[in-house]
Amino acid sequence: MTGGGKVYSNTFPYELLRRYIDMGLEVTVVARCRETGTAPELPVASGSGVSFVFLENIASFKAFFGARQRQRQRLTTLVATHDYVIARVPSEFGLMAAAIARRLNKPCLLEVVGCAWDAMWYYGSLKARLYAPLLYVRMRRAVRQVHYVSYVTEGFLQHRYPPGPNAMTAAISDIILPDADEAVLRGRIEKINHPEAKPVLGTIANLGLAYKGVDVAIRAMAVIKSRGIDIEYRVLGGGDPDRYRALAARLGIDGDVHFDGNVPGGDAVYRWLDAIDLYLQPSLTEGLPRSLIEAMSRGCPAVGANVGGIPELLDETVLFRHTAPQQLVSLIIALLNDRLRMRQAAKRNFDVARQYENARLGVQRRVFLERFFNEQRY
Repeated sequence: MTGGGKVYSNTFPYELLRRYIDMGLEVTVVARCRETGTAPELPVASGSGVSFVFLENIASFKAFFGARQRQRQRLTTLVATHDYVIARVPSEFGLMAAAIARRLNKPCLLEVVGCAWDAMWYYGSLKARLYAPLLYVRMRRAVRQVHYVSYVTEGFLQHRYPPGPNAMTAAISDIILPDADEAVLRGRIEKINHPEAKPVLGTIANLGLAYKGVDVAIRAMAVIKSRGIDIEYRVLGGGDPDRYRALAARLGIDGDVHFDGNVPGGDAVYRWLDAIDLYLQPSLTEGLPRSLIEAMSRGCPAVGANVGGIPELLDETVLFRHTAPQQLVSLIIALLNDRLRMRQAAKRNFDVARQYENARLGVQRRVFLERFFNEQRY
């Protein structure tokens, strides 16, 4: 988004882009953009060493009749005038940039952050479902054709989108997580030992993405409320909440479901997480959800669907089948009624999240990037 003379992004905040800038590189970010007129509650992406090129949307059937060809020409010019291409997939621009880089003999690194098939299948429309097989095949082919691939998961995405036989690969989350503070865990344990009368559950999600499963969580809340358990559910993130508000109203729990919008990131997100009692990740598909790792870093006990990279983060005892949402109800009730399990989950999640601290991942990421920039295999 642009507003107030700056660019804002949850996906590419300036703190993330600095990993390239600090290596002496100038970065051009190619993406879609929406003008807001005012500064949104999102992290700032613009800054020294970064420029932006905003292209038209090509992720639609209509785009095949003109827009796609225009944007391919613009993207070809950009790739031709740059030394390296780093493309994040699944995305139409990412796949297009990788194909252009291959044709122009430019070094290309693919960052695999999600599953193309799942993202389309659970997007929420028939057109997206029909497109899922094609996008899946295109992404598999693109991953096999590049020499450098970075995955955010340890195994899930590697299995779905295997690299070529001679590719250099890395498993590195794209999260930006500060070093752990033991005081955070102590505060969480204190919160568990002295709970509020009304437990607060929370999810961080883009409400525009149906596969985030916010509706699954709301339905679970309704079942729990029907059993006489007083509970509250909060959602942090952008997008239009109207359809979820309508669902909560139909289920009679609209007074207990709240949408908190966007916050700038960092400390504001951590304060929000510190105020909830249990984090929910009810997604229908995921790569490796950064919001879940952030929640774990605050010692939040968490429940998640057994999809994508979520089982790489959570213990199997707190996973539910996304095809059996009634399991989510049972897990929530069992955890909230067992302070020992909540404390154990808090400690475990806090310890697992330490594997994703900047100090640790930063070294791995820099080594991999330096190899890519220096080796320049095509």
